Amino acid sequence: MDARMGRGRTIKLQMMSASLYIEVGNECDVVAKSLMVDERDLPSGISTSMKCQDGVLIYEVITSIDEPSSILTAYNTLDDLIRNLRAALAAL
Repeated sequence: MDARMGRGRTIKLQMMSASLYIEVGNECDVVAKSLMVDERDLPSGISTSMKCQDGVLIYEVITSIDEPSSILTAYNTLDDLIRNLRAALAAL
């Protein structure tokens, strides 16, 4: 995607997405609701989605790659989810 910046300047915006598919079973909706609390106040440029489908938790992170640190931010977002997922599953 290109964005016009005025004075004839154009920048190229690139997007990156990563998806996790995690078999959770019958408790998928409960686990997803417990994880949604952490999805507020995400870093700038990051968006996420989470849903359950046939007992599988599907989590997607999308970020614009306007700086190299954007990739690290996306990685940290995935890492946070995995840590919180472990805690949620241990509590069941």
